[in-house]
Amino acid sequence: MENLENLENLFRQLLSISLEWEQAVLQDDADPDLWINILEKREQVIVQISGEMKAGAAVQEEWTKQYLEPVFKLNRRLLPIMEEKKQNLSDKMNQVQRSKTVNNQYLGYRAAAYGAFFDTKK
Repeated sequence: MENLENLENLFRQLLSISLEWEQAVLQDDADPDLWINILEKREQVIVQISGEMKAGAAVQEEWTKQYLEPVFKLNRRLLPIMEEKKQNLSDKMNQVQRSKTVNNQYLGYRAAAYGAFFDTKK
């Protein structure tokens, strides 16, 4: 009986952490490091659930509907959003890298007063 209560608490934790993950991903200024921390906590709970199930605890039908289905829906909804944000971040990093390359290429040209440029490369 104690295993069942513990397993249900773990399912509650999994849903709670998944909802926290949703809030973190949907923020406009989302921090990927926060995502990683939340996903690591989530993974630890999943490992604990797996351990309880190996020890003989069985998943009740109502838990599937109450806890697991919302978690699966969140997974399906948030993973594409995370991929899109990852791609946007990658694009921004590429733009910064290109800007650095251009700045390094034209580093020999210095702006002087009144917008005039003098070639300092010799």
